[in-house]
Amino acid sequence: MTAIPVNVSVQNQFPSTAKSIQMFHQFRSNDPQSYTWNNVPGNGSVTPSTQIFVAEGSTGVGRDWWNIIVTLTNGQVWEYLDWKTCTIHSDDANTYQTHVVKPDYWYIALVDGCTTSLETSAGSVVVGDRKPARMKSSRPQASA
Repeated sequence: MTAIPVNVSVQNQFPSTAKSIQMFHQFRSNDPQSYTWNNVPGNGSVTPSTQIFVAEGSTGVGRDWWNIIVTLTNGQVWEYLDWKTCTIHSDDANTYQTHVVKPDYWYIALVDGCTTSLETSAGSVVVGDRKPARMKSSRPQASA
């Protein structure tokens, strides 16, 4: 199998600076990958791209799982409380995909594109790296 490289960045459409944007990606039962961007200005600023690789043939063979946590400088935290399935396909290879985050909204930019909601966490200022509320194990349950 060859790898499918996808270049991913995040556009911060919150009205304030994100102290951190943490993105998590997991393919099948592989270990989750995590990416963190710090001090991302609001109102449309875009992070630098990072490249992720997925083994070719993910369609029908496995799923891509995503999670994101946005911590604003005012201490407010927005996150997707579970793992979102949005599959990387061979048409995504070598593309530049910009995910979008804003209050109540997360767009996962892939060929098929996925949208979902973000929720505010009850917590206050987050210190250090945080993990998704429901961290996937390295062996996710098979889905029907």
